[in-house]
Amino acid sequence: MTHKQTITFKDDIHGQVLMEKKYLPYIDNRIFQRTRNLKQLGFTHYVFHGATHTRFEHSIGVFHITNKMCDFLKIKEENKELINLGALCHDLGHGAYSHVYESYIRKYHNPMYDHEQMSLFLFDKMIDENHIDLDKPKINFVHDVITGNPSKPQQTEFEQTQYLYQIVANNKTNIDTDKFDYITRDSHKIGVFHQCDYERIIYNSAIDSTGNISYYANCQNDIYNLFDSRYKLFKCVYGHNVTKALELMFFDVLKKYNVEFKISSNNHDLDFFINSMNDSILDIIKYKYPKDELIKKICKRDLYKVVFSTEVDKKCLTIAKEFENCVWSDKIRVDTMKIEHSKNKETPLSNVTFLNKSNSLCNVYENDKKNYKKYLFRVYVTDEKYRKEVLSYIQTQLKYLNNKYALGWHTFD
Repeated sequence: MTHKQTITFKDDIHGQVLMEKKYLPYIDNRIFQRTRNLKQLGFTHYVFHGATHTRFEHSIGVFHITNKMCDFLKIKEENKELINLGALCHDLGHGAYSHVYESYIRKYHNPMYDHEQMSLFLFDKMIDENHIDLDKPKINFVHDVITGNPSKPQQTEFEQTQYLYQIVANNKTNIDTDKFDYITRDSHKIGVFHQCDYERIIYNSAIDSTGNISYYANCQNDIYNLFDSRYKLFKCVYGHNVTKALELMFFDVLKKYNVEFKISSNNHDLDFFINSMNDSILDIIKYKYPKDELIKKICKRDLYKVVFSTEVDKKCLTIAKEFENCVWSDKIRVDTMKIEHSKNKETPLSNVTFLNKSNSLCNVYENDKKNYKKYLFRVYVTDEKYRKEVLSYIQTQLKYLNNKYALGWHTFD
């Protein structure tokens, strides 16, 4: 490639990111540019003030790592270009404060809502309104890269090999370039230590005899460290009690103004979603209602306070519903959050296949009895003046629920 064929992004994680100019039509448009106004970590910057990075930065980073991995695996050029497109556009569908908006919609309006599906809608709209020359089979291929779910063979002209769909979003092992970037970037931005040597993992990857991406056994610890870093980020950063308090307050604001600002219905109106459902929505509401007490509290960091917190199993989802419907429901807010190393059913490495020096598949990981999935269960009080009464109620109620559901929780001991 010559200088005239490429552009350069100066990235604070990856250094100089080189990109061919053929990708510019997918970046220089209103749909991709709105990712500049979507904070990657929602309200986390209220706790870790350096966490102001955006989906734009992350998308460029995932593109860079994906391009590197495609080169190492010697992916055919025509497939590599489309896989890179999937990496670049995989997060187009995020709403205000990224996963915060998605969580709100799922909790109060549509439990099946998925930002990935919205990304597909917006990718198609980007192609259409910018008159980009990309035919239907190629568009479908990019869709499959974003979701990690390959279509049936008759739906695309491309070879149906699993490894093509295991680079950006790997539903088999959960090891993918999206994860490589967000773990590295988020850790750097918030100033915490992480152990994610993604380059070593990439350079120890290979396409095995079954058409899947496997890894040489000598990087087993690096892969485990990747998942362990993810777990620590979820527990200590994404699930920080102050961050969650802000999310709950934001939920209450969105519920209050849901109809007026079309918050839950705008995903059916792509233009409205593109123009309005970004991080500016809070300022838009504040501009119209400057005396709204809840928004004023958010702005001066007068937040909901935790009165009970514990780590438990998934029974907490049932308990959360009990509290949300209790007599104190207008004074308390309940938050549950799953924290896990990966989405694999058993252990972090249970779905990862390894290769020996002879390039033969081998299993070098033994399952253990450690619990790799936990839930954070928290009860917040909306005003400090209710703390004493709410604490008394929670203590009584949890004793009752402990017996009713055989929870085995340790409460106020």
